[in-house]
Amino acid sequence: PGNSGGPLFLDYQNNVYGVVVSKHAPISDLVLSALKALENNKTGVVYTGTDNSGKQIEYMESAIVAQILKEYRELSQVMIGEAISLDELKSFLK
Repeated sequence: PGNSGGPLFLDYQNNVYGVVVSKHAPISDLVLSALKALENNKTGVVYTGTDNSGKQIEYMESAIVAQILKEYRELSQVMIGEAISLDELKSFLK
């Protein structure tokens, strides 16, 4: 579903430089701190949900917002691609 395992190119060159093994998703300390504060907030609007085992759990609205923001951050990635010939890829993998 992502770019992992795909070829990595240097800008304006036609050679494979490496293979993508991870993504870089920078986040500032301030934003991390804000997410943790939202996640750990114990006041505000409370919702009741059910986990996978059927147990009811109470969720703070701010914790739900924090979880949604974290999920979207995990899903985001730079979508840059470049095509190479199959022969070059086979040669690289050998």
